[in-house]
Order: sequence, then structure tokens, then C-alpha cells
Amino acid sequence: MPLASGLCTLDGWELDRTCMKIPEGMPEAEIERWRLAAAELLFGLSGSRFGPSCPITVKPCRKSCAEGWGLFGRFLNQGQFQSTGQFIPYMDRGLMYNASLCGCASQCHCGPELCEVYLPGPVYDIVSVDIGGQVVDPATYGILDGQYLVRTSTAPADGPGGACWPSCQDMSLPPGSPGSFTVVYRTGLPLSELGRQALSKLTEHFIQGCAGCGCGINTRQNLARLSRQGVDMEFEPVGDRLKDGRTGIELVDLWLHMVNPSRLPRAMRVASPDAPRRPRVWTGPGVL
Repeated sequence: MPLASGLCTLDGWELDRTCMKIPEGMPEAEIERWRLAAAELLFGLSGSRFGPSCPITVKPCRKSCAEGWGLFGRFLNQGQFQSTGQFIPYMDRGLMYNASLCGCASQCHCGPELCEVYLPGPVYDIVSVDIGGQVVDPATYGILDGQYLVRTSTAPADGPGGACWPSCQDMSLPPGSPGSFTVVYRTGLPLSELGRQALSKLTEHFIQGCAGCGCGINTRQNLARLSRQGVDMEFEPVGDRLKDGRTGIELVDLWLHMVNPSRLPRAMRVASPDAPRRPRVWTGPGVL
């Protein structure tokens, strides 16, 4: 599922200009250009885990839509059976099925049955939730554990979808159609304060180089050896830094080492038959 859409917006990648050395009179468009370049570099070197990503449009099918749709599933669809738990095995005409049902088996939850939809995350934010052409009030839902869209217990029963999410939908319908259920959201982790400072320092480095100040600020951070009397200086090869995923700027490299010490190119994913059912990604009509 193509969830790693890359960095397509600078929302959340804000500069701290308090200590930045920006040449006087530099156009704002030029600063934004180098901010984008710095953000793209940090996004790639940090494992492509920081958001927000491009908006993703999905059409969820809740866990109550039992896999296989056997006799057990028909009872469930008609509202004649309710249960909780991760997977419920059942037999239908000699075949074994697993029904992944809606519910929370955790002992820490003492409210009504959780009404949740799994969204592969981490979820950065929810852009919109549409049920049958009606946009759901953001005050009636929230994100749990960074990957579950949860309907709040105070959601009005007469609102779109009632007090819970729709059980199933016609996957062939475009978003906004009667009988459809669509969630638009963005993935990624929010940038920390140290990450913001790293972005500012790297942007400053690029700007200084662009303004004719040599190859940037703090250019001697890759100095490996210095002989003062004969003025012999030996610099670390740039290729060695790039091979290790470093930039040569101390603050930037400290942040990269903290968030991606193994220098992974992207976030790892776990494949398991026990994983929640993924929503279907919609790329047809109705997506902006």
C-alpha cells in the first residue's frame, strides 16, 4: 500500500530564525527554496518518517465485516451477534474462518465498546472524514495510539454514521457518494524542537553558500588534522560523511544520530496475519 508518499508540504517544518545568519535583503522566496531543500535532505536521512505526508484517501471497512462472509458473517451483518476481541475462529460448511471483529479486549477500557477504524500510521493528522457526503464533526472523533480513528462516546447518535462508524460500504463508490465512507489523513511524526533547530541550521548553511560566502558556514567542521606552523590542513573526505549519512554540521548530525542511529532509508513495517485489516486506498474520482 503506497503510504510512504514522501514530503510534499512544509507544514510542521518551520524555521527558528532567532539565531539564523541570513544575509540582509535576501528575498523570502530564496529562503523558502533552501528551507525546502534542507527539509527534503533531513526527511531522507532521518528515515522518511517525519511528516506530514501527502494526503491519503482511504475507504475503511471495519473489523465487523468478517473475513469470508460465511454464515457467521451474515449473522453479524444482520446485527444478531456481538462480540469483542481480536480474532474469532468459526466453522462454515466444513471450512475454518477467522472473523476480525470490532471491539477492545483490553482490561483498561471500561467504557462502551470502542468504535475504531485502523489507519496505517503513524497518523500525523486527520484532514477530513466523510460519511455519505456529510463531513463528520472533528469534535466527535480522535486518534488512539497514533493509528486508530476512534469515535468518541459523546458522538450524537443522530449524526453522520450514528454513534459509530459505518459497518461496511460499497467500495466502488467515489468519495462523497451516498453509502460511502472516506477518511483523508496524513502520516508521519511531528518534528521535535531539536529537529527544528537542525532544519534551521542546515537551511542557514545552504543560504550562506548561495549568497556567495564560500561553501557555507562552519566549513571546517570536517577538519581532520591541522599543522599551525606550516599551515597544513587535512580535511575528511566528503564521501566518508555522506556514506555514514552525515552532513558535517554538528547539530544536524546529532539530531540525525538520535532519530535514525541505524541509518535506515525508511521506516520499518511488520507483516503479520494478526495485523488489523488495512483500509483500501482510493485514487479514483473524488480525490483532489
